[in-house]
Amino acid sequence: MNAIRISKELMDQFAQKKSNRYVVHSIFKEAINLMDDSGELITLLTENKDLAPMSIVIFGRSAYFRNILANDEVEVTNSGMRFIHSQIELDFSSAVVTPCILMLEGKALDSENQIIKMNQMRNILCDRGESSGILPLLNTVERYKGISIDSSNLRMNTYCEFIQGVFTEIIKNLDQKNFEGVVSWLPKFIGFGPGLTPSTDDFLTGAILTLIASAAMGEDSTEAVEELAQNIYSFSVGRTTKVSETMLKQAALGRASENHLKVVQSLFISNNLNFEFLVKRVLANGATSGADFLLGVYCAMVLSKY
Repeated sequence: MNAIRISKELMDQFAQKKSNRYVVHSIFKEAINLMDDSGELITLLTENKDLAPMSIVIFGRSAYFRNILANDEVEVTNSGMRFIHSQIELDFSSAVVTPCILMLEGKALDSENQIIKMNQMRNILCDRGESSGILPLLNTVERYKGISIDSSNLRMNTYCEFIQGVFTEIIKNLDQKNFEGVVSWLPKFIGFGPGLTPSTDDFLTGAILTLIASAAMGEDSTEAVEELAQNIYSFSVGRTTKVSETMLKQAALGRASENHLKVVQSLFISNNLNFEFLVKRVLANGATSGADFLLGVYCAMVLSKY
């Protein structure tokens, strides 16, 4: 196998030789997770997937993954990886190194254009979003803020009905910048919903990254937002899946998959990126993950702008 891209964060970790032994944690059609002795995950992705923090994108689709054995031992070398029992080697010596961290460089987007993009996102979510997670709670945050927009066609499901009360409390506390209040509700919120990364965790990831961007633009306290983000990650440990813990840990550092970051960036910085394409690209991530992540972004923006 040959790697075509690798995240800078992972390359730095390899350079520091923090760990050179992993085991295969989980195998999926387009992703393989490896875990080191400390419980840290890294991910191998097929080339049709977006580069993520602590990940490597390989050339080709999923044919190579079918030959990798569960629980295989993996050794990191100077130029790649060796799957010991599967007898497969991965060469990342020629891979392009790319950071997967939120960067806000350029002219700040004015409020009018921020709201235009928020409405674009909302329309796409209502038209195309997978509503079997917690996306229908979009209506809840709009009612809370008294926003008079045409009602969406999103219908409540069992997940939404069960978590709506806690969701509303978290929204209220976020709106009041009462981050301690948000933390108090986390044990009843984190790790809830379908998917390898449960819906509420995807929502929190979107909200965290949006709050980090807002703080970077001077709209919120950076220190308070960073503390909230770290608390969210801390409360996730042992309460959700290992993959989701890793996602929240990276989000607290301002890291996520490339197009997820570009969506958030485009809401704060004027650029030439195709915002509609980016939203649709994120929406296609996982069964409900993309929609729930974008719900978190949208809710954080709504609380800020209305």
